[in-house]
Amino acid sequence: MRVPALLVMGLIGLGWAPMVSAGADESSQSGWRGRLGELPLFSGPSGWSVPTDWLIDGSAYKARVYRTDKPAEIALSNGLITRRFRLAPNGATVALDREYDATLRITVPAKGRTWYVVESAEDAD
Repeated sequence: MRVPALLVMGLIGLGWAPMVSAGADESSQSGWRGRLGELPLFSGPSGWSVPTDWLIDGSAYKARVYRTDKPAEIALSNGLITRRFRLAPNGATVALDREYDATLRITVPAKGRTWYVVESAEDAD
């Protein structure tokens, strides 16, 4: 499975390792797909409110991981900006939003390269 390196590092840092090597079977992917249901549902810009200025009191702005209404998609949001990732089939950033403002216009491979994530050194080509 091809995924952006930044996405992999972020999910591993959060204790999630949903990415599997390209040679893995579908049954090993069903585990992380099932865990997406454990995440809170992202309400999107309509649920955003600005309780205070984030420079004065940033306690309301905590980075969190959410699931979206689309299958195999997560959102990382801190209340100021949201980055949405589609985890399957290849893992990609599909949205980068600042409140009501979309800042991502197109999805392309990172640095024009394909990135592979493997489970162990023995799985690498």
